[in-house]
Amino acid sequence: MSKICKVWLSILLAVSIYSVLGNVRLVLNYGLGGISYLLSSAAYVLSAILMLFYRDKRGLYLYLALAVISFVVNLLSGVGIVTSIASVAIGPAITYYVTRNQLN
Repeated sequence: MSKICKVWLSILLAVSIYSVLGNVRLVLNYGLGGISYLLSSAAYVLSAILMLFYRDKRGLYLYLALAVISFVVNLLSGVGIVTSIASVAIGPAITYYVTRNQLN
């Protein structure tokens, strides 16, 4: 695996873990209403672990699926269209670009 791929996936993993920690606090403060955010953050951690440590394409597929689901949720919850498109395009595009030949 190339160095840029390891660095990008490490950043992705760190940000995902930080998101999980923030969402644990959300669940503790607001109850079960925040559980969906916690589960989606945990799924992002799982996808990053699959890509970084196991070099598995299923991690990339999970990441891309989560990005599409996040896009739909953003649109339904009133987040702006430009922000929603940027979130579904930029992160997954970079991830695909750096991992395209690195995963089994």
